[in-house]
Amino acid sequence: MSARSSGNAPAGAARPGEPGFPPLDEELGRLPGALTPPLPQGLVRLGASVPVAQAATVLASFTHVTVSDATARRLTEQAGAADVAVPTAEAARRARAAPAPPPGPGPAVRQLSADGALVPLLTGEWGEVTPLVIGAVEPDPAAPDAVRTTEVTAFARRAEAADFIRPALVETHRRGVETAGLVEVLVDGSRWCPGVAEVPRPDAGRGLDHGHGVGDLATAAPATVGPGPATTSAWWGKEAHRLQHDDPAAVRTARRALPVAAATDPAAASAARDTTLGDLAPRWEQLHSATFRARG
Repeated sequence: MSARSSGNAPAGAARPGEPGFPPLDEELGRLPGALTPPLPQGLVRLGASVPVAQAATVLASFTHVTVSDATARRLTEQAGAADVAVPTAEAARRARAAPAPPPGPGPAVRQLSADGALVPLLTGEWGEVTPLVIGAVEPDPAAPDAVRTTEVTAFARRAEAADFIRPALVETHRRGVETAGLVEVLVDGSRWCPGVAEVPRPDAGRGLDHGHGVGDLATAAPATVGPGPATTSAWWGKEAHRLQHDDPAAVRTARRALPVAAATDPAAASAARDTTLGDLAPRWEQLHSATFRARG
């Protein structure tokens, strides 16, 4: 009796096809869709680095793979949503479980900096994003009296300060902030910025970064000592050195003693002096440049 007449499939015949991934696709980790895993990864990185409308074009120039602008936007937005959801969920889990810091000694020094940055939105407006930057501090071989920050990573969110600090704990934990021997927070003086270390390291040193500390000198110098570049530069350099090397009391005394009466326009000089004092008034406790230098 033949196999056909018996109604049975011949020995060795392939099983009926079913929906699913071919074995090689499973082995290669293929995801649903027409792109192999490295391509969406590259596309998302491009979409986060250049305008999404350009990401597909740039990808094609390197890989000769064509994707639509809509695909580039969809994949980039999906990855962005996941990048927000994962640490947010982990932060909530940590808040519930309150895990202990990792055992053993942590890194020697960690520096934290936080600020606000404006980014363009799809609506044509600008929105503020808050980045937290974490790095390791080590001596700079090119300058014996200086240090440099290495192993820099960043965590950013478009959120209010209160909604930013808790998700950021995932990154501070990953970078060993809890167990670091020394933690220093250098910020621009915004009231919320020093709080980025309040939970993981309430003992962290907090200081006003030097750039913001000397920024208001540019306003006070021309009004107080005259517009001449040589005179202004000499005075500015002296005050900048004082800010970096003296204690806060000396800085405050020097600002109050600005020679406003001898200025060309005493009223304008007095207003400039008061502006610099007003800008620094809520930050006196953060003028720790000399202390930071002493601690390396």
